[in-house]
Amino acid sequence: MKRLSRFWIVLFVMLSAVASISPLSTAFAQAPTPQAPPSGTDLGLGALVYQANFADANAWPSSNNFKADGSGFSATGNGSNTPAWGPSTGFKGLDYYTEMTVNVQSCSAQSALYFLTRMAEPDPTVGNSYAFVIQCDGSVISRRIAGGDLRIPNNTSSGGNFKMVGLHHIGALVVSNTARLFFDGQEVTNASSPSMPLLGHVGLAVSGDMAYTVQDLRIWTLKADATPVDVGEQIFDADFLHDTQWPLGLTDLGLTRTANQIYLITPYAKPFMALTGKVNTSKYVLWMRFVTRQCSADSSVGVVYQSDPALKNAYAFAIQCDGSYKAGKLNASGQIDKPDLTGKTDPLNTFGDYTRLTVAADGQSYRFFAGTNELGKVTATLDPGDVGLYASAGANGATINVGINALTVWNAK
Repeated sequence: MKRLSRFWIVLFVMLSAVASISPLSTAFAQAPTPQAPPSGTDLGLGALVYQANFADANAWPSSNNFKADGSGFSATGNGSNTPAWGPSTGFKGLDYYTEMTVNVQSCSAQSALYFLTRMAEPDPTVGNSYAFVIQCDGSVISRRIAGGDLRIPNNTSSGGNFKMVGLHHIGALVVSNTARLFFDGQEVTNASSPSMPLLGHVGLAVSGDMAYTVQDLRIWTLKADATPVDVGEQIFDADFLHDTQWPLGLTDLGLTRTANQIYLITPYAKPFMALTGKVNTSKYVLWMRFVTRQCSADSSVGVVYQSDPALKNAYAFAIQCDGSYKAGKLNASGQIDKPDLTGKTDPLNTFGDYTRLTVAADGQSYRFFAGTNELGKVTATLDPGDVGLYASAGANGATINVGINALTVWNAK
């Protein structure tokens, strides 16, 4: 009888443990609804791609002014108007929405919470960053930060709209070089500048006598940048500001340069082709995003979707100014003269919205997309290889100039 009783006790404990774990796991997997914007605001959110783990001392290290505790990540000012810079996210993204839940314990005079919503580097004392400075009187100032120094305010909101001490939801929608700030159901202010980095981390800072604890920090991608197919683990994400494999300057291929994390290409007599140097697979999803600055006649831009390192056996997918596209093997001159796929889609819009191209490869076929529109499919079994960028002037030297700010590769899912 005692053995039977012990069996039922153990079983009960096991079932109780399962019951307590399952709801938590399910809740964690579901992306919470943002709380900071006004009700009904359409943020156009995609996937939840980052959630801060403040218990990770490597990602969120403690310092004199910042430390992790049981309730989140705490910041305490040192009485100075000079901000104490805190850690930043490992995430670095293009356009995104970020939101934090923060409990402000104390706030006086000109003390302020800094919400760095676009940082070119993880450390704000290096490079260029933008922040919303939320002061204790309820006023908000948007500031550029260059090498750790605060620059002239971009925009200032009137104060007194909210009280700082207490629990708050603070969010920022960052698209291109514009950021919008939301605070507990209000859109408070915005900042826009051509010098704002187009890729960035998210970070924290504090000044004055303020004390606050960030209980939660999340980042979502935007629906417009969602890939048209599911993806696996990311294997490459181009950093055009620091990567050395992308040609710069004037060459026989064209004029290339970087400007605020955009890679600018103007091809000349020969087609421009450049590989990542880091990808070697036949099963992947390749995604590229660019803005068209100048485009005429049959000039084109696209991606190399399979190649040996020397570009001797290479395949490309390219779209022309009028929306005509083709995919196939490149000849000795770098042209697609015998395409496996042709057609026509929307024309490239000069200085308009981004154009997004995707190639999905499963080892036996290649699917081609412009935005979410599938343009066609080519069945082919090619050796594993690299991928990269492609651009070509027209047959009569017609020019094209594009700015590419994303080239990302994932394993096929």
